[in-house]
Amino acid sequence: SGKTHTMQGIGAGDMRGIIPRAVQQVAEYKLKLEEQGWEYSMQVSFVEIYCEKIRDLLKKSSNGTKKSVGGSSSMGGSNDSGEHKILRNDYGANEITGVNMVSVDPADEEAMAQLMEIASLARATKKTDMNETSSRSHSVFTLHLKAINKKLNAHIAGQLNLCD
Repeated sequence: SGKTHTMQGIGAGDMRGIIPRAVQQVAEYKLKLEEQGWEYSMQVSFVEIYCEKIRDLLKKSSNGTKKSVGGSSSMGGSNDSGEHKILRNDYGANEITGVNMVSVDPADEEAMAQLMEIASLARATKKTDMNETSSRSHSVFTLHLKAINKKLNAHIAGQLNLCD
């Protein structure tokens, strides 16, 4: 039905999906708030749920090779053999244990396109009558945000979850 294409898109530019477009919106808002003294750190995680199991789409590859996105921490698609659980943290937010968190600059469109490509290659796919590489799972992209404003003595944290 095109859910993966709609969410991830292809590359940069007009063919970007909802995820890169949402991250671009966050980048634009971040720039405005930085003018008011806010400092941000952002990380992403990307998992798929397939046959009732959670797989980390940004996990380091099983052969030990590492890929990097826009100079951020290393990652690569792989068969994820880790056990992941969904837990509620002390602040009432849901977290998935053991997933790779990748630091990102939301304004770096090329790095975000590379991240989408790495996750796409790690997804479970199977040929169907309509699509040569149909995804057989659902994915959850999470942008984790932390911000500090020293002038206001304020600390905030949040996350944006985008699912297909």
